Amino acid sequence: MDANQTRFHLVFGREDWLGGAPAGSPPLPVLEYRDSDATVALPRRVFVFAVANDAALSAAERRGAAQDRYGNYYWIAPGEDEILFAGPATQQAQHFWSAADLSAACANAASGGFSPVNPKAPAVFQMGGLAVTTDHYLVVGLVDPAGLLVFDLHTQGPPLHYRWPAGVAFVPFDLAAAPGGGVWILDRANRRYWGLDSLFRVIAPSAAAGRPPVPEDFQPVGSPTVYRAACDTAEAISAAQAMLIAAPEPIGIEALPDGTVLILDSQRALGYSQVYRYQLANLTAPPVALNQVDVGEDSPYQLLGQDLAYAVGVLYVADAKGAQTFAFDYSTADASWALEPDPEFLPMLRFGGKALVTGQAPSTGQTGVSYDFDQRWTALVAQPRNRFETGAVWMLPRRDATLETDPLRRAFDGKQPGCVWHRMFLDGTIPPGTQVSVASRAADSVDLLDGADWNPEPQPYLRLTGPELPYYQPILNCSGGRAGTWELLFQAAKGRYLQVQLTFAGNGRSTPRLQAVRVYYPRFSYLKQYLPAVYQDNAASASFLERYLANPEGFFTVLEGRIQQVQELFDPRTAPGEYLSWLAGWLGISFDFTWSETVRRFFLANAERFFQSRGTTDGIVRMIRLALDQCANSSLFDPADLQHFSVRIVENYELRTAPALALGDPTAVQSPGTVTQSGGWTPSQGAAVLNQQFLSFLSTKYGTIGALNAAWKTRYSGFDDPKLLLPAIQPPQSAQASDWQTFLGQNLSFPYTAVTDADEPAYEDFLARRYRQPADLNLAYGLTGGTALASFADVLAKLWQGVLAVALPAGGTFLQDWILFVSVVIPASRNAHRFSVIVPVDLNADVSTQLARRDLAQRVAQQEKPAHTDFDVKLYWAVFSAGLSRVGLETVVGPSSRFAALLLGQGSMAGSFLGYVEPWNVRGRLVAGRDQLKQPAGVPCGGSGI
Repeated sequence: MDANQTRFHLVFGREDWLGGAPAGSPPLPVLEYRDSDATVALPRRVFVFAVANDAALSAAERRGAAQDRYGNYYWIAPGEDEILFAGPATQQAQHFWSAADLSAACANAASGGFSPVNPKAPAVFQMGGLAVTTDHYLVVGLVDPAGLLVFDLHTQGPPLHYRWPAGVAFVPFDLAAAPGGGVWILDRANRRYWGLDSLFRVIAPSAAAGRPPVPEDFQPVGSPTVYRAACDTAEAISAAQAMLIAAPEPIGIEALPDGTVLILDSQRALGYSQVYRYQLANLTAPPVALNQVDVGEDSPYQLLGQDLAYAVGVLYVADAKGAQTFAFDYSTADASWALEPDPEFLPMLRFGGKALVTGQAPSTGQTGVSYDFDQRWTALVAQPRNRFETGAVWMLPRRDATLETDPLRRAFDGKQPGCVWHRMFLDGTIPPGTQVSVASRAADSVDLLDGADWNPEPQPYLRLTGPELPYYQPILNCSGGRAGTWELLFQAAKGRYLQVQLTFAGNGRSTPRLQAVRVYYPRFSYLKQYLPAVYQDNAASASFLERYLANPEGFFTVLEGRIQQVQELFDPRTAPGEYLSWLAGWLGISFDFTWSETVRRFFLANAERFFQSRGTTDGIVRMIRLALDQCANSSLFDPADLQHFSVRIVENYELRTAPALALGDPTAVQSPGTVTQSGGWTPSQGAAVLNQQFLSFLSTKYGTIGALNAAWKTRYSGFDDPKLLLPAIQPPQSAQASDWQTFLGQNLSFPYTAVTDADEPAYEDFLARRYRQPADLNLAYGLTGGTALASFADVLAKLWQGVLAVALPAGGTFLQDWILFVSVVIPASRNAHRFSVIVPVDLNADVSTQLARRDLAQRVAQQEKPAHTDFDVKLYWAVFSAGLSRVGLETVVGPSSRFAALLLGQGSMAGSFLGYVEPWNVRGRLVAGRDQLKQPAGVPCGGSGI
């Protein structure tokens, strides 16, 4: 109800709009309900494309054609002796294979290696029908010589030649891939079809008793169940295995997911097609004729088909006129599917008549249908050529014949006798050239309504201020400036019960579309509430004045309603979208420009939880996921969810290695990191032991002191020179520094960071923090006289340059502190306040999409990170990346759903593996259990006889 306590009846949703036909009313065109935005409109009709030349395509123009999983097209050339090929982005047909390729193979074989002494020239193949199986085999029918060619599209190479027995008639015309890897073969000349399983064995024409089709183990999500035929197969081929069909002129065959097949029969003499459905050799139902297709004309359309295709519950039939394809919502349980096609307009440009091809678009992965024109293939795309009924009359509320005794289903109830009905609001669009007319009738008794006359009401007008409901905006998928809320004022509707009649009028090209109707009652009268009674003495003038005052009443009631419902502005769930930025200003929030309205509402509703973790690793992850994820929800705050395949943050200090204990001190606290190897030198042994090992290392590597001096550019007298010691700091000379690093890496049981003069301030700070006073340091290190430190500023000259640049400390606390500095303090300092953001991407996404996700994560992390930190952003596909992440229980090694084969010119080496071929699929060599050792007689060079 509104601010004046005026109630309303609401009509919204399928049940309210289409509850049932009025009892006793003549049949009228029904309204069409659209689920996407819950609107009703005039029914759509199929647009039939008129062509000047009515000459139909013939069966001779049919060519076998198919598409593989990568979007490549294959079809038989006009000469029926060659297979042509076209990639998803190519515009010209290319040669794929012909019998001439066998001749070239024989010529190459004769030039060297093993080959027949007198190779027989291959015969010219006449091809008929083509299909790509779900196992990615290209199967081509051969009319002469009768048989099949099977290409393995994964491994390439020459085809396998299946020769049909000479005594069994076999003239392939059309092929269709069956679920589970098999293929169905239509023999038009002999009016039969054959079935082959995934191993290309002929399927028996009838299944064993009591063996229904078996569902496949893995089923597609959101698609019809896929079955495999539970029938006997045989290695030998006989005429008894052919499945006879009743279709006089079959022209196409198509497989259904349940293991049955559809056969399109197009008899030119009849002028229309029939569709037969077979379960092996059994006709499941009478054929469905396509001679009563309802396209909205005075007479039904007779559809003569050139080919058919099935995709996700929709059956496509290409018109033999070559102008368009008709789509039907196919149902095996109801033959009425053929009466009314889908209203979408599917035109074809110069359809050559080869075939309709079902496949998946490589870019989107969605199943669709393509057709041929010239030597190219294009997707069948619905075009915006709408055609509608021109009129319909609809009464509200909807009456149900089974509930006629219920007054609430027969009329709107005003709750009191003599109710004055107030206003009517309609949410929707009324385009130019269309209109919605309203008529009403009211009475104090439901039984009196049927005999009452309909009173026309004023034409509704479009409210410029939007709906009358506070802060409500209807969601309408309608274009144009005439969409919104329409309003009219009832003129003389008085009585407890009310019925409304809507007349939809269109021009055939557009239609009114309504989502909701609100009928308000009773009228809040400014005349009765605010004016003296004298203004009601004259009935005619009082009626006019009441309707006149209804105009300001409507204006003020809307304002009062907004004030009354102002709390909706403070709730992120109910606030209108334009108020969200204002509401965010209360919290000092500035929305990211990439956030959708849904994300903004979610952030406002959980602002406190986001602020609590701001600046932490979890907080940064949440903000990045908020920007990247398609749907933000409460899982962002689930600690377990942060460990799944999603955005991750790896802090650099977690990747460093360090000694397990404070070196040589078993009572010290365990340090982060791991020991790289067992055994080796420890500080408790003193520097002399390590110096001796260093000299032995140099002697082994260089042999003579002259070779060492030449490499190091030094003048040592020998390997026993007392000046030849292991320095604690990395030497500046490159060869000396390389030997220094190699030795420490091989002989120490802990990591030794390469420090340089740039690290001296850090060492000085380390000692100052550890000992506080120079006197404490002198006592711990045993420094006296000229070596003692007067202040920590003397560290540079007396310790760094005086001792460490020359050799390691001899031992004791000095040596242990130095080892602690280079193995723990410096690695921690260099990795502190640095982290990596790891962003998951889809391998199927193009490079630009992946980089866009990376850049978005970079921008969000830059805004959310603490000011003193630094970071980088990396992409990942699987949990494991060599050299970058730890190997743990979550690691995926090798091929997986997130790890794909590398394609030349695409992808990244770190996210792919090199493709390989299983040994049993290798071509060009004999494989035990697959190939015969002896070449059968009559088989051309390059083929295999099976």
